[in-house]
Amino acid sequence: MQYQISAMDERAAAEIINWHYDPPYTVYNLNGDESEIESMLDGYHFAVRTAREGLVGFVCFGIDAQVPGGRARGLYGGKRVLDIGLGLRPDLTGKGLGQGFVQAGIDFAIAKWRPTAMRLTVLSNNQRAIITYERLGFHTTDSFTTRTAQGQQDFLLMLLPLA
Repeated sequence: MQYQISAMDERAAAEIINWHYDPPYTVYNLNGDESEIESMLDGYHFAVRTAREGLVGFVCFGIDAQVPGGRARGLYGGKRVLDIGLGLRPDLTGKGLGQGFVQAGIDFAIAKWRPTAMRLTVLSNNQRAIITYERLGFHTTDSFTTRTAQGQQDFLLMLLPLA
């Protein structure tokens, strides 16, 4: 599948904030608040589309891809390490699209920012995503717990060396 990644626009952001993931992935649900649209137009969120499916997901980078509990523990340091966050449209999850989707986000980031490593944060119980990330070369470097709207959640920090 060919993914096109472009600057987030208001229409895509309005659609994304209303996506709803089923348990155990509800922590990834946004609250549908209009203020979330503005935050997605910050220049670090990008819409991901395909010719066939239209809007299939988003990627974000930098502080927008970090989780507060990890920041509180000082886990997001490092020279030229770029944090990446990803969201695949809920109806497309679990269909084998993850690896290509994540790779498209990685390729986009490498071309745009030339990081020496990429890092992501994932729920520790999100085995589908963890397996996908490991297949792409990410490895777990740390873990932490943080409070979310669904209560305390455990997260893994994963790193992909590029240099």
